[in-house]
Amino acid sequence: GKYEMKKLCMEPTSFTVKAESTNKNLPPDFQKTKLMTRLTYTLDEIEGPLDVSPDGKLKFEEKDGIDYAAVTVQLPGGERVPFLFTV
Repeated sequence: GKYEMKKLCMEPTSFTVKAESTNKNLPPDFQKTKLMTRLTYTLDEIEGPLDVSPDGKLKFEEKDGIDYAAVTVQLPGGERVPFLFTV
């Protein structure tokens, strides 16, 4: 069916970053991080059409709202990683 999503809010509780391993023989892995940005990483008031297909798949197209936020996290070794959290 066809629906309209309104006032969608997304507030992540944690971020992981794919980073090089401290052991050069191991492949990159996702590492837990410490959030350095203070309370500015919530996406809010997002709206747009939501389609649900007969097989249960969802398709959402964001049309409006605060749909990105600048975030900085810190890896266990101290390196800081800035990025845009977006939909």
